[in-house]
Amino acid sequence: MTVWHQLSHQNVVPLLGFASHLDPIGALVSPWFANGNAREYVRKHDASLQFRDRLTLVRDIAEGMFYLHSLHNPIVHGDLRADNVLITDDGVACIADFGLGRAIRESVEDEGFSNNSKSNTRWSAPELLFPPDDEDPVKSTVESDVYAFACTSLEIITGKIPYAHRKNPRSIYADVFNKCMPFTRDMSADLSPALWDLFHCCWSAELRRRPSMAQILASM
Repeated sequence: MTVWHQLSHQNVVPLLGFASHLDPIGALVSPWFANGNAREYVRKHDASLQFRDRLTLVRDIAEGMFYLHSLHNPIVHGDLRADNVLITDDGVACIADFGLGRAIRESVEDEGFSNNSKSNTRWSAPELLFPPDDEDPVKSTVESDVYAFACTSLEIITGKIPYAHRKNPRSIYADVFNKCMPFTRDMSADLSPALWDLFHCCWSAELRRRPSMAQILASM
C-alpha cells in the first residue's frame, strides 16, 4: 500500500487512501471509473471505437508500464490484462491492481499451489506456465509483463481475448507448449506489419529477445 501511495503517473490508478471503518479488513480507496475496465469499454463501444482510438489506449498502457518498470525499485504488475485497466471519463487508460495480484499469488505459492490461476492463464508467459522442474516456483518478471502487454494490446485492438477459440484451460496450456501464439495476424486488418512484428517479439520464448517497455514505446 505504501508503494502504491507514492506512485504518480497519468496512466496508473492513484491510491487516495485507506478506509478502516468499512469492515475489519478495511479497504483501499481509489477514484471511481464510470467507464469501467478496458474490456467492458471496448465491448460497449466496439462499433464506434476506431483503430486509432484503440491504439491510443494501448499507448496509454505502455506509458504506465514503462513508468512502473523504470522506477528505482521496478514494479512488476504480474496480472496485466484488459480487466485490470480502467478507463477515465476522458477515455484515458489507467493501470490498476499492479503488485496486489502478485502478492496474493506469492502467498498462495507458499502453500504449494500453482503460480497461475485459470483466470489469467491466457495472458501468462510460457515460463510461468511451464517452469523448470529444478527451480523454485517462477515469479512474474518485467519480461512476463511484456508478454502480457502484447496480449492486452491485441485484446483491445481486436476485442477478443487471447486464445479466443479455446474454452478449456488445458487446451491453452497445450497451445502454449506447442508454441502457438495467443493471436494470429489475420485477426486485425488494421495492424501494420511493423506493429504486428513488435507484438510478436513480445511473445518470444526467449526472455532476452522480448523488447523492454522503453523499446516498445520507441517503436509505437
